[in-house]
Amino acid sequence: MKKRLWAVLSAVCLLFFSGAALRASDYPKRVIFDTDIGSDVDDGLALSLIHALMSRGEVELLAVTSTNGSPLVPRYTRMLNAYFGRPEIPIGMPRQPAQVMDGNFMRLTADELEVLSVPDPSVPIPAEDAVPLLRRVLASSPDKSVSILMTGFATNLARLLDSSADEVSPLTGKELIAQKTDLLVVMAGAFHDRPAEYVENNIRFDIEAARRVAQDWPVPVIWEGHEIGTRLLFSQEQLRRIFVMSADMPAYISCCHYGFPQMALWDLVVPFYLIFPDYFRLSEPGRVIIRKDGTCSFRAEENGRDRCILPVTDEESARILEAFGWLISLPPKR
Repeated sequence: MKKRLWAVLSAVCLLFFSGAALRASDYPKRVIFDTDIGSDVDDGLALSLIHALMSRGEVELLAVTSTNGSPLVPRYTRMLNAYFGRPEIPIGMPRQPAQVMDGNFMRLTADELEVLSVPDPSVPIPAEDAVPLLRRVLASSPDKSVSILMTGFATNLARLLDSSADEVSPLTGKELIAQKTDLLVVMAGAFHDRPAEYVENNIRFDIEAARRVAQDWPVPVIWEGHEIGTRLLFSQEQLRRIFVMSADMPAYISCCHYGFPQMALWDLVVPFYLIFPDYFRLSEPGRVIIRKDGTCSFRAEENGRDRCILPVTDEESARILEAFGWLISLPPKR
């Protein structure tokens, strides 16, 4: 009991003190969340965590872009945003998606909480073409002010890289990224404790897009491999205790509909790392290599663009999970 209390106090103290140190510089951090939301429940939990960071004044969410082409995505995403009082956040989707994934938990949750989404369920929720939305958001932002958080496959970001100058900006996509963003944090790949032939899903579903981003992204990239989330697990019973005072939260209801006894929390690491990097250890600088078959590796290089999050220890995992639970269960400010 004493060890658990100490873990909770340590997690909360680090949340506050690391946030206080950063708050003196460039808060709130402007972010774009690019996700395959609906393919798994951790995307919704990650979006809830982003909203908690917004309520703490640490993040400004500029847009949510989905690489999942399911028609449920705009409705589900808008419903999540509306719960936190922010239904106006723009939503983007690819014009020609690489994948369409209709998670049953997404439909069940949206049906159950439809009142949070839109007064008339027969009216479609608007979603913009993701690349023009990304270009507009970046063009209107100050230089080096936006961090992109990617927790799905790389379809949207690869197409942004390849985009041409237009009426929004005279810059190409790559130039726009280089001028307006400071960091990309990615959940993709596998770099430790996995067979060499392993192909992680966020790469598997659009290998060419992942290769394009890995080769040509013009600003620093932090990579969270598959092995990180598999050491960060919540059981349904843990979630029930975490959300005991906020059981109406959409992401929790999605977890209840999901049905699996445990869930890995890959996608929560990405926004959490952006604001609380001290919870993690990083590799030396280098480059991530993604091959034509989707397998990947990390190669150390002096002055390399990339760094990988190193596998978490049991002690680190306990601290991170305590912080996750505290943040994702924060009720919205009404």
